[in-house]
Amino acid sequence: MFWIYRELNFLVANGLPVPARIDFDCYLVLSTGATYDQVLQRILDDADATLPSLGAPKSYGCVEAYYLSDPTQRKAHGQAYATQAAQSPRMQRVTFWTTPDGGGTGQDEAYPFTIEDFLPPPGP
Repeated sequence: MFWIYRELNFLVANGLPVPARIDFDCYLVLSTGATYDQVLQRILDDADATLPSLGAPKSYGCVEAYYLSDPTQRKAHGQAYATQAAQSPRMQRVTFWTTPDGGGTGQDEAYPFTIEDFLPPPGP
């Protein structure tokens, strides 16, 4: 949130409008033993704790996230966004980017994407 805060602070300091939704890229990398959902929730909680002081809404869009090649990782990653969206209206959208070198050295993984991994699981 450091860079987002600085960018919004620049807008406010210069009398420019603050957007109605804060869009950011979010490339989650797990290294602490936390889950994708825990890391994403912490990011959103940090945003909620700092950005409203600049007049920003608690409304976020992840406009760029990894599309992971491994189906197990991709499902856990996608479900983190789905879970956060289901828990609170603050998570408005997610779009993903191809996996670097997912199609071989120097080739990003391309379509078809499995977007179902980013949807909430069906209800009972």
